[in-house]
Amino acid sequence: MKLLLKNKNLANSFWNLLDIFLYPIVFFVSVPLFIKHLGPEAFGVWMLLNTILVGMQVFNFGLGPGILKNIAWQIGKGDREGQISILNSSLSASIMLFLLAVLITGTLALLTLKTDLFSIGPHIKSSAALCIALTGALVGFRFMEQVFTNFCKAYENFRAAAFITINNRLAPLIVNLILLFYYPDIATLVISMLVCNALTICCCFLLLHKRFEGYRFRFKVQFGSESSRFALVLWLQSLCMILIFQADRYLIVQYFGLVTLSYYALTATIFNHLHMGFNALLGWVAPKFTKWKAQDIEVKHLYIASRDSVLLISVNALLLFHFLYPYIFPVIMGVKSTQAMTPYINYFIIMELFLAPSIIPAYFLNASGHEKGYLYFLILFALGTVTLMLLMLHYFKAPLAVVYALVLSNLAGMIFQNLFAEKQLFSKTAILRQLAGWILLPIAASLFLLYPTQWWGILSLIVVCLYSVIIIITSGRAHATLLYKA
Repeated sequence: MKLLLKNKNLANSFWNLLDIFLYPIVFFVSVPLFIKHLGPEAFGVWMLLNTILVGMQVFNFGLGPGILKNIAWQIGKGDREGQISILNSSLSASIMLFLLAVLITGTLALLTLKTDLFSIGPHIKSSAALCIALTGALVGFRFMEQVFTNFCKAYENFRAAAFITINNRLAPLIVNLILLFYYPDIATLVISMLVCNALTICCCFLLLHKRFEGYRFRFKVQFGSESSRFALVLWLQSLCMILIFQADRYLIVQYFGLVTLSYYALTATIFNHLHMGFNALLGWVAPKFTKWKAQDIEVKHLYIASRDSVLLISVNALLLFHFLYPYIFPVIMGVKSTQAMTPYINYFIIMELFLAPSIIPAYFLNASGHEKGYLYFLILFALGTVTLMLLMLHYFKAPLAVVYALVLSNLAGMIFQNLFAEKQLFSKTAILRQLAGWILLPIAASLFLLYPTQWWGILSLIVVCLYSVIIIITSGRAHATLLYKA
């Protein structure tokens, strides 16, 4: 293990995965404690706060991805002054976004008190409003965190990025678990998170001054530059993705209430972290694509190796998840919670089967100058998905309706994104040859999940197993070698 981690790419994947999975593992193990000490309704408010925390990323204006690409580009060109300019501009923007986040959540808190927003009961409305207002500061700290973590990732120092993120999430969670036994109050938990996050950000500033020799922060906001235009495009992309994958939760709470949201949001959060984990598998290829493009190095083979690797791992990992969760979830989260989540799980697995194959195409399109074309697709994708959610809710009148919509829209999205990316890399004949490489596994796996006891479902599972073995035998060693040496 020590020898493998000496390879920079493998080490980056390891730290990326640790960053993604350590916090959610501890969180989901602790879910029964939160439900027990807070109660179902207060836990629903807790999940609502988490939804707001994620949803407010809509105002990040492409800050994190913009830093990652622009700093990586400047590193590829060897421009130190350019890096300092981008860093100062990004930190200045994060401070302004901090203030914006506080203003927005303060407004939401007032609306919660004065209206029936979020359908919160009168006995916890005041406490919930206070927590919503405080959540704005948490959002602001997350904006600052993105600057530091993506700066580290641009230097391919994923270990430092992982330490920042873990400290900003795991430390508050551990403190909250202790507080649950003595002060089981949502406001107390949120305040403890604020204190932990503030300390982490202060440490980041101190380390930046120490490690990046000669750096001094100066407030500077740039508009109209190439880097700010790219960040704006990335922000609009993230706006579309947040609209797609947060609108379902707001629809659930409005149509079916806080208790239903608790278990739906818990399931959705699990799969959100699984997707982040699949993103983290080869997250280092994003700055690599950018640097290679800056140096006029061909990325075609790296694209194929990374795409096939993520596809193979994600499909088989999701099938393994399907077989294991009925035994693991009752032990970790209790029988009642597992039963409430079970109706959603298989459909979320199918959704992720179609979403994971889009990871590498998205990395490539944003890193290779096709971010605007990708944005136009995401706008149509978001509008289509939300429209489909509303239609499904009207027809089925059940929480599962929104998951049906996500499954269908991500199936269409997978096909388009892969074709769009491969059009930039391959001839028409080569695209057709690549088609089976990314469409067969997720389709076959989803058929098995839908019809596990039918002969065609069992046949689909056999196809997944055989095709996975074929990919490993024919391309596995070549792909592993390329990814190891890239």
